[in-house]
Amino acid sequence: MSASVRPILLVLLILYSARSFAQLTITSPVPRIVYQRNQADEATIIITGLAPPTATTIEARFMPMAVGQGEVTAWTPLSFLPSSKAFRGSVLVKKGQYRLDVRAKTGSTVVAETYVNRVGVGEVFVLAGQSNVYGGLQRVPSSEEDRVSCVDFRQETINEYLLPFRFSNVSYGSNIGPSQPPHLWSILGDRLVRRLNVPVMFLGAALGGTSSDEWKQSAAGNLGNTPNSSVYRRLGIALLHYVSRTGARAVLWHQGENDLMTSTQTYFDNIQYVINKSRQQTGFNQLAWMVSRTSFVAGQTSATVIAAQNQLIAQVHDVFAGPATDSIVGPENRPDGTHMLGEGLYRFINTWEQCLNSTFFNTSVPFTPVDSSAFITSGYTLPLTRRPGETIQVASLRADAHESDNQYVAQLVRADNNQVVYESAPGTANPLMVTLPANLPDGQYRMRTNSTHPVTLGTLGEPFQVHQSATPTATQPSIQLTTSGGTTDPAIQRFAYRYEPKSHGFFVMVRSDIPVETQVISIDGGSFGNSGWNVASPSSQGPDYAEFADFNYLNNYPPAPLVLGGLSLAGIG
Repeated sequence: MSASVRPILLVLLILYSARSFAQLTITSPVPRIVYQRNQADEATIIITGLAPPTATTIEARFMPMAVGQGEVTAWTPLSFLPSSKAFRGSVLVKKGQYRLDVRAKTGSTVVAETYVNRVGVGEVFVLAGQSNVYGGLQRVPSSEEDRVSCVDFRQETINEYLLPFRFSNVSYGSNIGPSQPPHLWSILGDRLVRRLNVPVMFLGAALGGTSSDEWKQSAAGNLGNTPNSSVYRRLGIALLHYVSRTGARAVLWHQGENDLMTSTQTYFDNIQYVINKSRQQTGFNQLAWMVSRTSFVAGQTSATVIAAQNQLIAQVHDVFAGPATDSIVGPENRPDGTHMLGEGLYRFINTWEQCLNSTFFNTSVPFTPVDSSAFITSGYTLPLTRRPGETIQVASLRADAHESDNQYVAQLVRADNNQVVYESAPGTANPLMVTLPANLPDGQYRMRTNSTHPVTLGTLGEPFQVHQSATPTATQPSIQLTTSGGTTDPAIQRFAYRYEPKSHGFFVMVRSDIPVETQVISIDGGSFGNSGWNVASPSSQGPDYAEFADFNYLNNYPPAPLVLGGLSLAGIG
């Protein structure tokens, strides 16, 4: 879809599964998130939210969603943040899937209660590599297990201010965010959930047709203007914005088909650099990688690439042997001579399941962060070389609890000593538009976003260079997302839309336990053939679009007359 006709839907409601009373809200955790368990089968979960004005005490507990899928925790007190009714605290939780209960008290009287369903402690994997791990070449079934999660988001060129702090069950209609289709992960997720009896979450950072050199160069900050030449940023975004919150077991790496002519030493050096970069970004030097042995493409294999992958497994600490897939060949396995489809896809899944065995889980060291600054995360300031005086976008993914008068500020920090050299004016937009000081000395800097009420320090983003002689960069436009008012009925689980580029119409999609009414209103002069509030039809009556897989009600809004996109307002009731 071209940017010139891309529509924007302004959503009238906030979707959380938690039922709340008397203004008690939880901002983190959210439904279907999974936290990486440690070697003792537990995770420390930090809880944030906003209490009613009269509350003097906040308490939380975790209740298993099903028998045999966790252990009840005691009610645990959470602390108020200074000069605020925002609260924060942590609870140590055993592996399983839970309902988080939070209650507010005035003295000994409970004045408000709320909950969040499907909070998991289990396994988190980050996917990276090229097309055979990226997928999108055939429809796969939805996960049968409710405990398989993902971030349902995908963009070719990722705008970090659009990243959601929202998680979904993996289906053929979902994405493995931040950047890839579902592929085999619903099936593998089901198998792991059944074998391990824990929730499993996948984060997707692969891209088809990428070489080891493109991964290395982009990891080094040499980001080009195409998805391939900036491919590492997908992995960096997954680590900086999501793994910083949830932790992870390992990066699952499957790549080598684009390196037939690459020497063993070059491939080894390239991927070792990428591994080291991922560990630097997480601050965890033992971040596990599982490296496949793969090189087969169009009937050819590369002994040098396989040798390099084996060398990575043998010589780089905390790198584990992944699938060896060059033997999965033939038209029944690779109908196009390169990609594993049909029977080959299931053989591919089998090899991953065999490698993710008890030995791997017993010997790999999981990354389990406990960092309160990860409630406001920052990523990349692009381009990574800027001139003083330029206006830059400072994007962040925010899940902090704050008062209604809260604003955000962006801080410019020297990368060598973490000294704050500039702070922006406060605002509520995301991204914040920040003009670098005209007299800013050359050097390496990082950005972070902080909240003001209460004060919450965010994480530091990826370093970028400032040079007086840098090529000027034009200010990039951003889409300002607007959310306004209302409290969603807990029966409404998801709300989204599909834009039809050929007709310039919309489908509004809802996942709900009860029938719903929907409405779309144009705010720039256009109109729709379907106006007013209308009862949504069962999704089974609509086209067989992959986007409809996670929804059970939908309404179609064709334009009347035909218009070229525009701004629209959507709501449901």
